[in-house]
Amino acid sequence: MTTMMRGTVYPLSEKESTMNEMNPMDDLTKINGVGKTTAARLTEAGWHSFAQLAEAQPEDLLKVPGLHTATAKRIIDQAQRIVSGHADTVEHLVGTLLPACDKLMAEVQGLMLGIGSRSDEALDDRFKRRLERETEKVLGSLQKVRSDLVDSLTRVGRGLAKVDRKLARLGATADPKTLRKGLKKARKTLEKSL
Repeated sequence: MTTMMRGTVYPLSEKESTMNEMNPMDDLTKINGVGKTTAARLTEAGWHSFAQLAEAQPEDLLKVPGLHTATAKRIIDQAQRIVSGHADTVEHLVGTLLPACDKLMAEVQGLMLGIGSRSDEALDDRFKRRLERETEKVLGSLQKVRSDLVDSLTRVGRGLAKVDRKLARLGATADPKTLRKGLKKARKTLEKSL
């Protein structure tokens, strides 16, 4: 049996597993996106356990007030993972997100090197310092993301995906002003994900 904490599924301890077997009602708030209110609504509608939710169809859950198709599918998917015991482990998620974080750091450093080599003469010193400061801030935010990764995997993962898309749009051909603005937006997205 497994449990959810902050969006990540963890195996239940032996004590929790025994307690769950004794209690026919599962704590539905262990599913990411299901708070006390949604859990109460699910229970009122007759959905008391992970096993029941795992066998449900999205259309069945749409009868619960406040649930939409995407939410219903996500709840069913997570309940199935909990029931089957094939939940993502922290190690797997960290192993996936750390390389993504390292890749983004390398991309930011590469963008800065590219700008520095082709436009040393074109940029005035003040603007160049601002661009370097913004790059340092982005790298600092990435370092913070890296250190907080285990604590907030889901939120950070979404933030990294957004930053990856933003940096991909920038590319190496962006002019310095656009690059600075793009880096600032990327940094703010990273800070929100922390």
